[in-house]
Amino acid sequence: MSVSEVRRSLNVLMLADSSSYNSPSLWVNGTQLIPWLARHGCNLSIPEPFPKPVARCLLAVPGVRRIAWKSVLPRVRARQMEQLVPNADVVIVHKSITHIQDEPVLERRLRKMHDRIVFNFDDATHECGIPYLDERLSLADAAWVGNPLLVDFARKHCPRVELIESAVDCDHYQPKTAYSLGSPLRLCWSGTPSSYRYLDLLREPLRRLGRITPYQITIMSRSRFSFSDPDIHDRWLPFSHAGEVALFQSSDIGLMPLPDGPYERAKENYKTKIYLASGLPVVASPVGMNNSFLSHGERGMLAATADDWVGAIAAFAKDRHLRERSGVAGRAFAVAKYSISATGHRLLHLFKSLLHEPASVQYRTITPVSEALS
Repeated sequence: MSVSEVRRSLNVLMLADSSSYNSPSLWVNGTQLIPWLARHGCNLSIPEPFPKPVARCLLAVPGVRRIAWKSVLPRVRARQMEQLVPNADVVIVHKSITHIQDEPVLERRLRKMHDRIVFNFDDATHECGIPYLDERLSLADAAWVGNPLLVDFARKHCPRVELIESAVDCDHYQPKTAYSLGSPLRLCWSGTPSSYRYLDLLREPLRRLGRITPYQITIMSRSRFSFSDPDIHDRWLPFSHAGEVALFQSSDIGLMPLPDGPYERAKENYKTKIYLASGLPVVASPVGMNNSFLSHGERGMLAATADDWVGAIAAFAKDRHLRERSGVAGRAFAVAKYSISATGHRLLHLFKSLLHEPASVQYRTITPVSEALS
């Protein structure tokens, strides 16, 4: 098969235990790549388990959500597999097909249905005690991971492991054009409610910072947050994709605190990437990939202690040229290494190489998945 034939005919199916409506990971590793891949001859499809209005209702009611994702989702995915897998050149399993803590029943069926399977995960799930990750890896022909520490783990269970970090839409995250200091100093953090626990690392630095200079830290997320501390000058904004871009462009410094734990060391630290893509000076904990993202004083600063945090923020606050130099360098770094184009080319190489390798299993006549679940 020639390269041109591959480009015309390559169909990739991605299956997940959630939808892009409630999974940032599925969005950054899949949905946002669809237009670029389509322009380069690769049709990536990510079937949603439920229509968007239905999904919103299910996610809003915890009891109903649990029933839907534990009981209904497996049957929905089973039907989708029967309809879509036969037409796919490559099938990607994004962490799991059904609930990640459940036994990989559908992954085992998929192994008998298809001969080119990629398993994608981007966090140290194995450090959280979640079972079956090793089996899910062993059922794949290749693993696609986003952190060097995950490469080491995946190689114990999968014959082929590719390090392909998640992409940043650098067209969406437009860079700052002005680096004049705000009054007061404008700090920002954007993330998910599950990461609120990391913000506690900023509590003491922010208290001390207020004794040195006026500031305001803006927290952007999907649910309300406050430090509830009279010595910390914070405000909360509801998350939106457009609002996040506006926040970064109007802020002086982006903050990315992380504790130094095994799970955090294996994170992709996506927040740092989008700060860099936005041309925003960054102060971050020296944990995991932050150490490779930030050259101290060039693309950002690393801060391990409260003194480090206060010192790094103060250094950026007093030096406009340092802020601009750091922001411009960070933007260039993100575009070169983590743009959709950079990530897309690596994925295309993976998909094409799988098509040219001998099939790992033979297709077999099997019981339909929906019957197997009955």
